[in-house]
Amino acid sequence: VFGLEYRKDKLDLRTSPEQANGGITFNIVPQFANDIDVMEVFTEMAFPITETFSAEISARAANYSPDGVDTVFSYTAGLMWEVADGYHLRGNFARAQRAPTITELYSPPRGDYDSYTDICDGATATSDDPGHANCRLDPRIMAVIEADGEFVDDNNSYSPNAGNEELFEETGDTWTVGFSMEPDWLNNFRLAVDYYNIKITDAITSFGNELILQQCYDSDVGIGPDNPFCADVYRDDDGQIYELLQRLYNQDETKTDGIDVTWDWLFELGSHGDLTWSGDYTHIFNHETTFYGIDGLETVSYNGQLDYGIFKDVASTSLTWRKDNWRVRWFVKYKGSIVDHNDRVDDWKELKAENDAACSAGSDDCITDAEKPKYLYYPATWRHDLSLSYLMDLRDNQTLRFYGGVKNVFNDMGPFVPRTGDNYERGIGNFDSKFEGGIGRFVFLGLEWRMQ
Repeated sequence: VFGLEYRKDKLDLRTSPEQANGGITFNIVPQFANDIDVMEVFTEMAFPITETFSAEISARAANYSPDGVDTVFSYTAGLMWEVADGYHLRGNFARAQRAPTITELYSPPRGDYDSYTDICDGATATSDDPGHANCRLDPRIMAVIEADGEFVDDNNSYSPNAGNEELFEETGDTWTVGFSMEPDWLNNFRLAVDYYNIKITDAITSFGNELILQQCYDSDVGIGPDNPFCADVYRDDDGQIYELLQRLYNQDETKTDGIDVTWDWLFELGSHGDLTWSGDYTHIFNHETTFYGIDGLETVSYNGQLDYGIFKDVASTSLTWRKDNWRVRWFVKYKGSIVDHNDRVDDWKELKAENDAACSAGSDDCITDAEKPKYLYYPATWRHDLSLSYLMDLRDNQTLRFYGGVKNVFNDMGPFVPRTGDNYERGIGNFDSKFEGGIGRFVFLGLEWRMQ
């Protein structure tokens, strides 16, 4: 396959004066317009090498009009080897380059609200928490400390997003190695296991609010004009943050690797229909971002932390029974245990070690049966769904389908995630979207009529 393509993307966002000034949803939705021209050429080829060995390759070159992007290249190469009848080994390498979108390049600040804790919270005249020394250099914060003895965070959570015309393309390299099997000795069974390794360099993303504040106040550069992060932190006369701008950047590198497992197994029940058991499981070994901050190269791990929504283990499985026009399905989704944030875990382990030492020494400072911090460790969650349907054939190739079911059969509301406190992840009770919680049991019924 060979091809050539020209494309012009345009965006013209028009809003009312009320929206543009945040008068409807309290979020500013600005007007802006721009366009991007793209010229692409591509090819794809697949060919056998032997009867049991085959290869696939593809390539694409694209020229973009923005000055920072220019020409980007993407390509992939894959091999498939049938080791024995029903057993396959495969490997694939792919390089993909993604140019920034019109919004990522040209968008002015767009209103958004994100919960975060000001790094200057709790600052006093003598506090030595990270960043507090630089916090005291702000005369507005220092005035509050002199008057009240302590600066208490009362930010409004306003954190708009903005584009960046200096963005350029991000590059992703993906390696996958795996095998699949459909053995003769196990009827109607299929299994696939794949290891993946993904690395994105110059990733287009924004820094988190806490990281922006850390780079501003807890770095060797200080809070002067040489620190670009401080330019995105806006405080009022009382020192409170009223706007924390999340601007897009080409950060250095984001990488992740893990294992994917999928399977399905069909059981034939004769006159009683058939039963299919299928599922998938993902385990993430690593998920981190490395970037150049104010003080040099830094690495932030996201794996297994609720604040970033990265669960190490996620799985789902279903059992489906079919007979004639009937279908009944039981579905289970699993998310493994997770911590609020690794920084809190490290703090807890350090305090626990100090307390254990005090107890071993017989010190009066020893706390027996010390409790773990609340909302630091979250347990694994399970959700069960049940659905059924019946398909009725009508005249003239028409069908009528009755269906219904129960989502979250056992009414599991998910773990409680507080809105305030020492936790990084901020929720509203059980309604934390990263757990898909808070909905409770949901019953539905429906009728579908099709005419062909």
